[in-house]
Amino acid sequence: PSGILLRDYARHLVRLSDEAQSAVNALHQATPLRLGSSITIGIKLLPKLVADFKTKHPEISVSVTVDNTDTILAMVADDRLDLGMVEGLAPSLPLVANPFQHDELVVMAHPNSPLVDQSVVSLPALLEHPLLLRDTQSGTRKLVDAALLQHGTCVTPRWESSSTLALVEAVKADLGVAILPKRLVEDALTKGDVVLINVPDLNLSREFIWVIHQDKYRSPSLRAWIDLLHENTLHEEGVFI
Repeated sequence: PSGILLRDYARHLVRLSDEAQSAVNALHQATPLRLGSSITIGIKLLPKLVADFKTKHPEISVSVTVDNTDTILAMVADDRLDLGMVEGLAPSLPLVANPFQHDELVVMAHPNSPLVDQSVVSLPALLEHPLLLRDTQSGTRKLVDAALLQHGTCVTPRWESSSTLALVEAVKADLGVAILPKRLVEDALTKGDVVLINVPDLNLSREFIWVIHQDKYRSPSLRAWIDLLHENTLHEEGVFI
């Protein structure tokens, strides 16, 4: 235990030393940004945000990692990323999070599913059908599991995938019912390949949050990115830890 404690303190000191050097460097040049995001944000929001940022700050180099929520949070905690953008519940210390946009998941099925003819579908009726869900490390899956747990229910999905597209294709093949971010399935919905199912028992609303380490030095480059996120915040800002 003492060795582990010393190791953690040593890592913290190394991080602070790196941050101090970054602060000195920032006085003389634009500090590169290392950003990370979950898959939903990486597909629907991040490209435009980075493009807007590069227009305003062409001198700042930006690198991006897109992965599942757990991976992005771990990379921010280990200082492999300067800031992460994910969805779901606020992480624990040493990470600090701010919400910046609202998001929702939707339940969808094949147009020939018997659920389509029902204006309202109960949770028990939904669970009679095979579920097609994201992997357990994704923010999307965590919200689904939490929503089910509110009703004392947990499920083993028929399909489990890190790919939203794979799940959409499975629904189009009438292999089951999926619960996915609405932003990522709008095209399939518009084309009529899949149909929304109304399940009022499930609370599938969530927040997009940006996350930094509590001891992170906010370089001018990082502050500029945070300012951009503030400009794109769609509701009253709040800080939660």
